[in-house]
Amino acid sequence: MTGFFGRTHELDLVRAAVARAPGARRLTAVVVEGEPGVGKTRLIGEALRNVQVGRVAVSAYEPEMSLPFSLGHDLTRALARSSHAAGQILDPILAPEPGGPLPDWTSVFEAAHRAAGVRDSLLITIDDFQWSDERSTALIHYLVRGAQADGDPLSLVVGGRRSIAVSALVTSLERLLGEGLTRV
Repeated sequence: MTGFFGRTHELDLVRAAVARAPGARRLTAVVVEGEPGVGKTRLIGEALRNVQVGRVAVSAYEPEMSLPFSLGHDLTRALARSSHAAGQILDPILAPEPGGPLPDWTSVFEAAHRAAGVRDSLLITIDDFQWSDERSTALIHYLVRGAQADGDPLSLVVGGRRSIAVSALVTSLERLLGEGLTRV
């Protein structure tokens, strides 16, 4: 990868927002929004390159945007792999016993919230959020509300094109977090 030049202000905004969460034991969120090809993914990658907290990174994909819980499925699996304790919480939900009852959505969301809260701090990055489906977006919102209620030091960094999905997420994060949301 070649060196990263420019966008010093944007890099500083993302880094500062992510750095606030662990020390203050609070939730921070960053939304990097822009047109295709402007370097959102690269900016996020560069800003978070040396971050020393537990990190879960997922991406949404256009061909899967009509599949319910596509991004959420990837996120819950990544959370399960993020630590032994998180795996113990999520594995029974993600792979229920054959012939046993299937978990309902509330159980999936609550297990993901508990798994996200087992670490001293957690950074969740989501790329191409414009392709997120409704149920996955609901999971992200649930994780944010849960972290806020429990005082978990969660950092959420989302990159995406201007879209209905990104706008809806920004609107809900603005209501929930106020100054805890950084927009780039």
